[in-house]
Formats: sequence, C-alpha cells, structure tokens
Amino acid sequence: MVRPKRHDRLRQRPEGEKIAQNRGYRAMELFGRSSEELRAFCQSLGEPGYRGAQLYHALYAKRNVHLVTMSNLPTALRERLSLVGKTTLPSVKRKYASTDGTVR
Repeated sequence: MVRPKRHDRLRQRPEGEKIAQNRGYRAMELFGRSSEELRAFCQSLGEPGYRGAQLYHALYAKRNVHLVTMSNLPTALRERLSLVGKTTLPSVKRKYASTDGTVR
C-alpha cells in the first residue's frame, strides 16, 4: 500500500469551521486580529503567550492561511487551532472598471 504524501493528507482534513459547527460552537476568525489579541487567544487555550506571536508571524509574515500547515507551531496546537479557529480570506465585494480598461 502506498502511503499518501503529507500535503495530500493535509488537504483531506476537514476545515476547522465545519468541525466547530458539528460540535455546536462557532470557530473564531483569526484574520484581522492583532498580535496582542492572538496572544490572549493562545493563552485562553492554555498555551504560552509567545504562541500568539508565532501565529501572527505565520498569518501575516509568511502568509500561511492553512492552520494545519503552520510548521512553526507544534502539531497538537495546529490540530486544536483547526478545531477552534478559522482563517477566511477577504472576498471581492465590488470591482471598478476604468475607462482605460483597468479593473481594480
């Protein structure tokens, strides 16, 4: 039997929001939070405060939006974050077309 590669297994995992909804609570949105807010969030999970700074760095400096692939965090914390947190990218609400053909 051929074992799937690690990135294939990560892709097969359910999203944290779906798991949270199945368990009867709402996953917390982590995007848009400050470093201090993420520090307090990690402390509320029983983790040291510096884990919030690591999470902030993974989200904003490394631009990693998948919680289970944040390699700077311990595996157990990544698993827990996928249950109680979520990262939703902003969506485009309106597009503006200029007379010269550019769209913003």
